[in-house]
Amino acid sequence: MKILFNLLFWAPLVVIAQGAHFENGLSWQQIREKAIAENKYIFVDYYATWCRPCKMMDRNVYSNDSVGQILNSQFVSVKVQMDTTRYDNDTVKAWYEDAHTLGTAYKIKSLPSFLFFTPDGHIVHRGLGYLTVQEFIRLAMEARNPAKQYYTLLEKYRSGNMDPKDLPYLAHRANFADEPDVARAVVADYLHNYLNNSGSSEICAKKNLDLLAQFPMVLSSSDKVFEFLYRNGDLADSALDNKGFSKRFVNSVITQEEIKPMIDAAKTAGKEPDWDRITRNIEHKFSVAFAQENIIQAKKSWYYEKKDWENLTKYIVKQVDLRRIQNDLDPAYLNDCAWYVFQYSDNKDELEKAVTWSDRVIKMEGKPIGGFLDTKANLLYKLGRKKEALALEAKAVALEPKTKEICEAYEKMQRGEPTAWVVRYNNLK
Repeated sequence: MKILFNLLFWAPLVVIAQGAHFENGLSWQQIREKAIAENKYIFVDYYATWCRPCKMMDRNVYSNDSVGQILNSQFVSVKVQMDTTRYDNDTVKAWYEDAHTLGTAYKIKSLPSFLFFTPDGHIVHRGLGYLTVQEFIRLAMEARNPAKQYYTLLEKYRSGNMDPKDLPYLAHRANFADEPDVARAVVADYLHNYLNNSGSSEICAKKNLDLLAQFPMVLSSSDKVFEFLYRNGDLADSALDNKGFSKRFVNSVITQEEIKPMIDAAKTAGKEPDWDRITRNIEHKFSVAFAQENIIQAKKSWYYEKKDWENLTKYIVKQVDLRRIQNDLDPAYLNDCAWYVFQYSDNKDELEKAVTWSDRVIKMEGKPIGGFLDTKANLLYKLGRKKEALALEAKAVALEPKTKEICEAYEKMQRGEPTAWVVRYNNLK
């Protein structure tokens, strides 16, 4: 039984009794010859023996009769193993060269990857990652439709014959084809040559805002779309039903254009960034409010990287205070901030303030959450309020008895040991 199991587990070109049929023992040349003779497209499933999603595709998708009906009637299918192991049989070894050649030619970087070819071996479509039965069927049907085939559309785009309104679909397909550079180039083209010349209704279309959210790096402050998001953010937020979307987008551009270059230069020079100069630049080009918000975030990142815990927690407190004024506090964010203060601060006032954040988180959530109770318990414990901390941590353990970190923290509290903070124990200022 053990030998039989190994043969089934490691077999590279599997014939599944029910569902999809994969050719076994044919070379790449023979696969193409068979496809031409039967007038079928070619489907290639690239996998590796260590790839869990690949095994899930075998178990959950290729075994499905509907998938099998489509693949068996319209495709010559083959599985290609991209890694090598000591268990490889002669069939796998015979494919080593073709597997390497195809993997290099089509830039296979993620597994599983799915490639679709015409009968004569011309690539037309592509996908990757674990797919459900319905998602895979849709992918396979697209592979037979010239209006949906990724590489057919890409060729049309590169020849200058594509309607700009079709570019978002092409960008999504490029992303799904594991070609992010192509996707970014297509989105940039769509932004600069179409959206920047469109009206507010087109800019605010959900499909366009969703597209930009996936590729924020293509936007610059010189784009009309950026200007719209900067001046009319509420309209875009309403279109997406996502409060704060536009501001986050604007902040991203400000960071890339005004902050990152100055910080990179400071790192190269080995000195502190000129925060005053950066602040003045942002205030001049945008506003005082955008300067304040972005500088605080930049300082948080800078001091965290430098392991300057005193300044890190100082600016965490400043950021929470600012967001409270802006009514921009959600439980997850506030809990994270409280946890960072617990980990890195030895300032009693900051720790006490973080306790009030935890209280607010617990109240906002409305029901006990083990992780949120754990944060407050750790803060209380670090402040020396051991009895309160133990009682609260016991509740956290009861809610999440399988969470290792919470259980370990409770045990350490019982023994009187530090839990999970960085600075010295009992060194509160």
